[in-house]
Amino acid sequence: MELNYNYRPRFTEWVIGNRLLESPFVLIDVGVQGGVHPRWGHLGDYLEVHGFDALDETIATLKAARRPGHHYYTTALGDQNGRTTLFVPANKFAASLSPRELAAEQERLRIDPRVSGVAQQRDVPMARLDTLMQEGLIPPADFLKLDCEGSEPAILAGAAALLSSGTLLGIQSETSFVSTGAAQPHFSRILEQLRPHGFRVADLAVGRFAYRSFAARAAKLGREQAIASAAGPVGALDVLFVRDLTAEPESVGPDAILKCAIMLELYGLNDVAHDLLTTLAARFPAEFDIAKQADRLIYRVPAPQPGISTAVRDLGAALRRSLRFRRNRRGLRGR
Repeated sequence: MELNYNYRPRFTEWVIGNRLLESPFVLIDVGVQGGVHPRWGHLGDYLEVHGFDALDETIATLKAARRPGHHYYTTALGDQNGRTTLFVPANKFAASLSPRELAAEQERLRIDPRVSGVAQQRDVPMARLDTLMQEGLIPPADFLKLDCEGSEPAILAGAAALLSSGTLLGIQSETSFVSTGAAQPHFSRILEQLRPHGFRVADLAVGRFAYRSFAARAAKLGREQAIASAAGPVGALDVLFVRDLTAEPESVGPDAILKCAIMLELYGLNDVAHDLLTTLAARFPAEFDIAKQADRLIYRVPAPQPGISTAVRDLGAALRRSLRFRRNRRGLRGR
């Protein structure tokens, strides 16, 4: 489950190459295990990263890289300041501020057993994003990425001032349709928090889990390939929310518009970026000729490149199919 990544962003390269941004692009990445996504590297030295994770080992590794413009903090974020308990299961990517217990219907799904069950408990610091900004520890953000195993609504509640500031252009959040004890499902809560501030769903990716019974039977029948194609219920969503700048044309300047167009292009939403630039062309000085420059967005976005492990797996599967085909042909000829 991953949102699209346009790894050949022509308009972005033109903006960055000509140094047209007036200020850094500030990315706040909450749940930064593994580091920031490669898409943000296209911003070059305009990128300013503030990454948060409550796992000491995660932050220590990222700090050791000493990347210019990257700042990392061993802190959990939420709707209060102080300290809290972090539950760390065997799969540390599933570390959460609440214990992970699968509901009865989830027990029937092929979910990694290492994400629930016995978890190590750690006492960790917690802060509100608004407090960190008020104290001058981090600047207002252009983009907020959230991947916090269910804490996303609380983090947004602690960032009310940031949401109202008018600087935030986009938010990527992992979420789900599954209620976690609240009165409404997770996705609904996030959408309710963001909609009053002009954010709309721009794109989403869906993660599904096959049922254990289906997977076990497929394996017994030697039809493992069926597991990969099983639809299964939606387990999670990765959602991109983007602020609709065209609804507030008098209050945004060229810098915010360029940053928003870059963000959209990096996610492969070139048509949305093009419409934004042409709709708000009057906000740019005449020498920009932004309507003409927006044509740099009109190209076929390259298809996502599979990871090397996926490529090797697919190649292996293709070879096995070829061998079976050849054996079957030999068998037919011998009849």
